[in-house]
Amino acid sequence: MIQKILMSSLLCALLLMSGCGNDEAQNALQTQQDLDKGNYQAVISKYEGFASTNDEYMALAAAYMQKAGLGLADLIIVISESGDDQDSGAFASFVKSSQKRTSSTALVDLEKSSNNYKKVVSDCMAGNLSASQKDACLYRGLAQTLKAATTIGYISDGIDSFGSDAGGISDDKLTSTTCAMQYAFDATYDTTKCTLSDGPKSIMFQNGKTYESVVFTVNGNDFEHLANTTNSIVMTNGFCTLNDFDTRVPEKPSSLQGYHVCPISESATEDELTTDQLIVDALNDVAGALRDIATEEMQGDIDEFKCEVLGGSYTLYGDGGSCTKNLDDNVATLDVINYLDSNN
Repeated sequence: MIQKILMSSLLCALLLMSGCGNDEAQNALQTQQDLDKGNYQAVISKYEGFASTNDEYMALAAAYMQKAGLGLADLIIVISESGDDQDSGAFASFVKSSQKRTSSTALVDLEKSSNNYKKVVSDCMAGNLSASQKDACLYRGLAQTLKAATTIGYISDGIDSFGSDAGGISDDKLTSTTCAMQYAFDATYDTTKCTLSDGPKSIMFQNGKTYESVVFTVNGNDFEHLANTTNSIVMTNGFCTLNDFDTRVPEKPSSLQGYHVCPISESATEDELTTDQLIVDALNDVAGALRDIATEEMQGDIDEFKCEVLGGSYTLYGDGGSCTKNLDDNVATLDVINYLDSNN
C-alpha cells in the first residue's frame, strides 16, 4: 500500500510536467520535492488562494495533511498497525497512536485537506474515475479517518486511557463531552456520570454567533460546552472572552471573569466544526471515498474501524474480515456516543 502511494506521488509529478513548458515543469518538480521533504509551508504559501488545477489542489491537500502531523505514507503505517491491536480495539489504538503525532492545528488542517481533495472529485462513487481522481478519493478517505480520530483527542484530556484495555480508568473531560453530546441531541444525559451544573444559557461571541452554553460537572471538575443551532456540540480550543478571540488562552484564567470555552471556528462565515461533522460525517464519508479504490487490506482496516463505532464485532480473515453490523449503515450520533462511553 505504501508503494502505491509513493508511486502515485511520482506519477503526479510526471503528470504535472507533461505538456508543460520548462518553467511549469520546474515549478511542478519543486512542488513535488517540497512535499517529499515535508516542506509543507512552501507548498501552502504557493497555492493557498491561488490553486486552480487538480494537480495544484492535490499538492495543497497533501501539504495540509503534512501540516496536520501525518504524511500519507506515515498514516498508512499507523492505520495498519492499529488493526493488529486487539486489546484496546483497532480504532481506539489508531486514535491513541495518531494523537501522539498530530499537531495543535490538526483539525483545521485536515478540514482544508479534505476540501481540496473534494475539489478534484466531489463524488467518489461516480463511475469512470481517472487515476488521479481515484488517488484523490483514497487520500480524502485517509484524511477523513484521521479527522475523526483527532476529534476524539480534542474532546478528552487523557487519550492514553482510551480503549477497552483502560483498566477502569476514565477521562472526566470525555465523560462530560458525551453527556453534552447526548444533551444537545435529545435533552437527556446520564445522571450517574454527570451533573448539569449550569445552563443552558445563550451567549454570543464578537463574530455574532450565538451558542447555548452548558456546564457539566464530573468528579468535581467543571467542563463547559457550546451547542449550536443544529443541536451539535461545537469544537473548542482553549478559552477566550466573548468580545475578542485574541484573548484565547490554553487554560481558563482563575482570576478573570467572562472567559468561556473558545470555538475553533472564529469567522461568522466559516463552516463550523462540530463533533457530529468531525466524527459522524467523517466516518460515513470514508466508506464512499474508498469504495472500490482502496486495497483489500486497507478496506479491511477501515471496515474494522467503522464496525467498532457501530457497536459490532469484527472477525479478521486474510486481508479483510466480517462485521456483525451492516457496514452499509451510516454511523449516527448515538453510535458515536455509545462508542465513546464504552471506551472511556
